[in-house]
Amino acid sequence: MAFLDGTVVTVALPRLGRDLHATVSGLQWTVTGYALTLAAFVLLGGALGDRYGRRRVFLVGVASFTLFSVLCGLSRDVGLLIAGVSLRSGRPVSRPDRASRPVDRAGDRAQ
Repeated sequence: MAFLDGTVVTVALPRLGRDLHATVSGLQWTVTGYALTLAAFVLLGGALGDRYGRRRVFLVGVASFTLFSVLCGLSRDVGLLIAGVSLRSGRPVSRPDRASRPVDRAGDRAQ
């Protein structure tokens, strides 16, 4: 899903640039902000899932993804879009099992 979401952002860039009167630099930051926060939140999601429970972290991740998607949809300038896309890419928090400790993952399959 993370790659699909990144692809959607990339495909929509020409239209976003026209509608928001964005510069090339602004569009580059939209993609860069997405990739940077995606990479940063993968490990955080696993650690939070180990500590607070994967279900709880999943629900918080889905709620935050929804909230920041609305922010992206309502953005009227490229700065707000960059903020929304960057925060929305924290979605790996919604999949805490992807970066949890290998011992826990092996133990989950055995049960």
